[in-house]
Amino acid sequence: MLLQTLLPLVVLASTSAQAGPAPAPAAGPPPAPPALPAAALHRCRGGLKLRLQAPAGAHLNPEAPARLEVGPAALGGAMVQDGARLPWTAQAAAAPLRLEVGLCDDTSGACWLAKLEGSLPAGRPPRSTPLGPPGAAMAPAATPPAPAAAPAAWGAVTEVYDFTAVWCPPCQQMKAEVLEDPANAADLAGLRLTLVDVDRPESWALKSRYAVTGYPTLIAVDAAGAERGRLIGYPGEAALLDWLRGLGAAPTLDQLRAGPPAGVDPALAAETALDLTRRGEVAAAQLWLKAAPADHVAALSARVEIKPEAADLDKLTALGQPGPWIFAALSAEPTRLHALGPLIAQLPPEQAADALLITADGVAQADPGAAKALRLGARLLYDGLLTGDLHKDRPLITSVAHVRAEAGDLPAALTLLEAAAVRFPDEFTFHHAAAELLVGAKRWSEAEVQARAAYATAFGDQRLRAVLPLARALDGQGRRPEARAALVAARAEAPVPGPGVEVRTTRYLKKVDEELEKLKADPAK
Repeated sequence: MLLQTLLPLVVLASTSAQAGPAPAPAAGPPPAPPALPAAALHRCRGGLKLRLQAPAGAHLNPEAPARLEVGPAALGGAMVQDGARLPWTAQAAAAPLRLEVGLCDDTSGACWLAKLEGSLPAGRPPRSTPLGPPGAAMAPAATPPAPAAAPAAWGAVTEVYDFTAVWCPPCQQMKAEVLEDPANAADLAGLRLTLVDVDRPESWALKSRYAVTGYPTLIAVDAAGAERGRLIGYPGEAALLDWLRGLGAAPTLDQLRAGPPAGVDPALAAETALDLTRRGEVAAAQLWLKAAPADHVAALSARVEIKPEAADLDKLTALGQPGPWIFAALSAEPTRLHALGPLIAQLPPEQAADALLITADGVAQADPGAAKALRLGARLLYDGLLTGDLHKDRPLITSVAHVRAEAGDLPAALTLLEAAAVRFPDEFTFHHAAAELLVGAKRWSEAEVQARAAYATAFGDQRLRAVLPLARALDGQGRRPEARAALVAARAEAPVPGPGVEVRTTRYLKKVDEELEKLKADPAK
């Protein structure tokens, strides 16, 4: 039965997208903003340092999205409030200065976004360069000014953080198709987007603050830094633009966690429950589900994504609306592939391929032949996405390579990764993927070459990822002391998160420690 389902899925898979509206509470008029902070850039050894002081009766908001721009250089987050430092030498031309930082009134607790501007003259930086109001001195959190071309719905949202990485295929796809596509310039005109490179230690504060664990993740925040929207993964161009336009005056996450207000529209409660489920806010989602119609498609999807039950799966299948709930369904019951086939065929090809791979993993032990055929089908879907232009295909390369390997064609996977590594020599991504595949195939000496190339081009906690296949490749060749030495060296140079900072670097450090523990025995191996 599974094999009968496979061919129609491969032939019929096509693009679709899912998006849900966000609830929008009424907003009262904002209180009057306080005075501007005092801000100036001072010359220091090797660069510039920001000195920033809140006005009387107010304090800097450590949770707000802060940003300092000096010419093309920019810093964001807590570093700005802590006194940002920028390397800076003599410049041939004047550099514009822009500062945005959150302020809160000590009495009322109301918060605003303060905006200041200035200019750094050409030549050696002066000892002190003050920043002043840019015309309209303050932007109240509830009604920040926006360009005329911007959607009116982008009212309360001050900034959208894009947590991204060069090695993340959907991150790069989202950037290419939406965020950096000139065709979307007008749609994005009123949106301030800040890219957060998750490989850099500077990202730790924001990742920990907003509990970001997967990429890409978009977090929309207001001037106080309160979360007003979250999108995990890349749902496709149309769905992403719809999400961005629908941010509006969405309630904060803390407001949503309190549960629905009395008399809430039941359909809105269902949509909100699903949105919260996909943000990882299961407890809050269950509060909203109590006010939602039991058979609403969004409520059914939320319940299935929290805990798949046969009755809910049957109802969703009958309704005929595809979505991420399909992955939860196949993970719980792989044999549902046949019933879900028509819905899977409506998914984008990469999502349809993922559905086949999930099913393959679920049936591999009981039916190896079916699992092999499903992986082949996933490969056909992924291969069909390639254009032959490595620059355009870049977001898909590692995914296609892994699927090719899972389908039993390691040479084709390595050929694709090798071509990408030649085209993009400064990225560790493709060397690292090749190293992992070669370690899995026990081709130790080839894996060592790729792992060393990955380590050489990695930075930040990428090096903790790159050293793991290197150590395994060395150990596979009987060079355990070298394997341990590589792990110890990477461990010693790795940046270590402080207490209470929950980021993936901690997990990578743990993996390195676990690998060291495995290599303790028989050091002469």
